[in-house]
Amino acid sequence: MADTEERLKRIFTLALLLLSACKREATPASTEAEALDYVRLVRVAVSNAYYETGKAVPPTPCTDDLFGMKKTSKFLILERCTAQTDAAGNALIAAVFNGDIAVLSDAQGVRRVPVSELPGGK
Repeated sequence: MADTEERLKRIFTLALLLLSACKREATPASTEAEALDYVRLVRVAVSNAYYETGKAVPPTPCTDDLFGMKKTSKFLILERCTAQTDAAGNALIAAVFNGDIAVLSDAQGVRRVPVSELPGGK
């Protein structure tokens, strides 16, 4: 029994060492995909908030406790993000990541757009 525990400890330690030795590098494609995934998750969260309350969700920062979406990865910096629904529950999310990755989620789906095309864009 002690031998098994000791072997498991060694395996676990080795796994941690290997994980810490691996360095993930961001690519433009992976960063964009991560931004799209983040907005998809916010879309689910804002839709859930609408269905739980039965009321339209006013423009709310995506990092609000209502959505539970505080964190992004070390490669993805959330600069601004607003989520809302209308009275019918249709979600609208506008987000900017890393200065130049703008993502819009509306009735047409989730997609990357120029920052100038976001509601309130520059």
